[in-house]
Amino acid sequence: MSEPFLSEGWVAALAERGAALPEVPGADLVLQHEIAGAPDGKVRFHLEWRNGQLATAAIGKHAEPDVMVQAKAPDALRVLRGELSPDVAFMQGRLKIDGAYRTLLIDLREWRLSEPYRELWNAMAELTD
Repeated sequence: MSEPFLSEGWVAALAERGAALPEVPGADLVLQHEIAGAPDGKVRFHLEWRNGQLATAAIGKHAEPDVMVQAKAPDALRVLRGELSPDVAFMQGRLKIDGAYRTLLIDLREWRLSEPYRELWNAMAELTD
């Protein structure tokens, strides 16, 4: 079953799959995403990572995110599908990151490049309409 990119069903599937990731002590971060140009307009959702596992994934704003990530829907979809590196998208200005960007891009890089983490996003790409 596929889900439209950034829909409530898509975020729910992400929450379920992300919660099953192996524990990685110290991989803690609250990300607020704002994706412009989605079929229903701007989509806001947040992810709370605790020890490498997705503790929360929900539509809407988080009261105190560590990092704000902003992108246009086509660029976000290319990142999801692995067609565009998040690091390259950031350097090109296609992905804007405010807040604790060093934590996301540098300190947690090894975790972001780990096989289980990449498998999560590959599975989400396959699920996506």
